[in-house]
Amino acid sequence: MPASRCSASASSPPPEGARYHHEIRVRSPWLTLVDAADLARLGSLRLTLRVNGQVRQDSTAADMIVGPARTLTLLSRFQPMAPGDLLLTGTPGGTALKAPAKMAGKLAALLPPATRWKLFFQSQAASPRYLHDGDVITATIATPDGHLDLGTQHNTVTGKTP
Repeated sequence: MPASRCSASASSPPPEGARYHHEIRVRSPWLTLVDAADLARLGSLRLTLRVNGQVRQDSTAADMIVGPARTLTLLSRFQPMAPGDLLLTGTPGGTALKAPAKMAGKLAALLPPATRWKLFFQSQAASPRYLHDGDVITATIATPDGHLDLGTQHNTVTGKTP
């Protein structure tokens, strides 16, 4: 299936809770909905992400702030969709990025923005949960019964790290 180009005009902002990029190419497995019963199953899609075999994210589409069916409805109001289009939905909890403790956040709010962001990124850099060269990321999206199955992707992190 060929990739199709997504575009949006400046006069048509993305729907609530949605973000998009003006040119997205399909690069991964895709989900084909064949009937209305499949739409009812979207909420049971389980999104699981592992790093070196360790589960980092594990949640269902029902837990998303804006679920898949609602995302399609909102997006279709201003963006034509075609076979091969890729819709990005965000990520479940469990990323390496962590918000500072409540008190630290209140204290940081007193600092100039540049200083606040510099301190935030310095504190985040010490987290061993961030990806490193050679880490293997495995992402799986499927319903528990396997009726809807986007498959599993394996990606190895490559590049320079500090």
